[in-house]
Amino acid sequence: MVGAEYFDPTKEAHQSVYSYLENDMVASHLNAKPFNHALALEQGQALQELLISLRAPVIMGNGKQGLLDQIYTADPSFSMVSREDDGQFHLKTLWSRFYHDKRQPEVLEQQKTLTASFTNACSDLIISQRQARHYFEGGDHLYDMARDIIWGGYKPKNGKFEPNEGRSEPGAVEELATFMGLHAPSAIGLEVLRPFYHLDTSCAFLPRGEVVCCTDGMTEDSYERLIDNAFTRFGMDWKKNLILMSREEAEFGFACNLIIVDENTIIMPESCPSLATNLRERDYDVYTVDLSEILRAGGGAHCIINRLNQLRVPGGLLRNPNYLNEIRAQFSLSPAA
Repeated sequence: MVGAEYFDPTKEAHQSVYSYLENDMVASHLNAKPFNHALALEQGQALQELLISLRAPVIMGNGKQGLLDQIYTADPSFSMVSREDDGQFHLKTLWSRFYHDKRQPEVLEQQKTLTASFTNACSDLIISQRQARHYFEGGDHLYDMARDIIWGGYKPKNGKFEPNEGRSEPGAVEELATFMGLHAPSAIGLEVLRPFYHLDTSCAFLPRGEVVCCTDGMTEDSYERLIDNAFTRFGMDWKKNLILMSREEAEFGFACNLIIVDENTIIMPESCPSLATNLRERDYDVYTVDLSEILRAGGGAHCIINRLNQLRVPGGLLRNPNYLNEIRAQFSLSPAA
C-alpha cells in the first residue's frame, strides 16, 4: 500500500496539473466540494490496520509528489506465488507497461519498495521479475483461485491513449498467465466497456466459485465467455452463483472492487450494503470500510492494495478444495518490519 500523503482527487478531475487525463469513473461531480485530505489519510490507515488485524502483513511504500495515481498500487504490477516442480516456492512479478506513459514512474517506485522489502526477508523464495511486453496494467487482471484461471480485461488499441477505455491490450492476459505458469484455457480475456476501464471495477471472482459482476462492464461476447468458462465448464448453475451488480452500484459504489483476504474473508467498500448482506448470507466473513474520499479519484478497495502473496491453487479450489490447508504450513510471506 501507499498512503494518501500526496493524494488529491481534485487535481485529477481538473486535469490542469501535470497534464493528467482523467477517466469517467473519477467522481468529478463530487470533486466540486472540498477534498478532505485528513479523512483520506484516516481511511487509508484504517484499511491498513484492518488488513493487519486479519493477519495480512502490509508493506507500506513511500508516496512521491506528482504521482497522482500512486495510491492505486494494484496497477503497476501483478504477483503470484506457486510451488513448482522443483518443490520450491516461486514469487513471480510482472511489471506493468502503462499505455499512459505519465504513470510509468509508478512502476519504478513500486520496484524500489519491493526490492528493499524482500532483499533479506524472503530467502525461502525464488524471485522472478519481468517487464510486460504488451500494454498491461495489474488492475486489469484477476486470479480466480476457485478455478485456477487468470481473467484479463482488455481493449483493442488504436494508437491513442483513451483513459475511459480499457488499459490493457489483447494478448496481455496470455503473457501474464504464461509467465505465471498457467496456459490456455487458464487465461481468459474479457473486453471491457466504458467507463469500466479495469476489469476489477466490474468483476470479482470469489474463492467458492461465485462471481460478482456488472454486465455493463463488458461486451456481450465477453459476458457469454464469462458464463461459459466460469460456470458451464465447471458444471455450475450460473443463476445461483452469479451475483449481478447494477451499474450504479458498480460505477459509483465500486461494489465489485473487493479485497479477497483468504477463502473465507472479504473486504469491501461500505457503500454497498446489499452486496455485503448477500455475501454474509453465503457464509463469507465480510468487513466493510469507508473509502469515500479515495473513491473520488476512480478507484476502490482492490485498487489500493497490491496482493503479493496470492497463492496459485493448481486445478482451483473447486477441484482441489484442501490445497490451501495442506500448503499453509509450508509457506508464509512475512516481510521484515
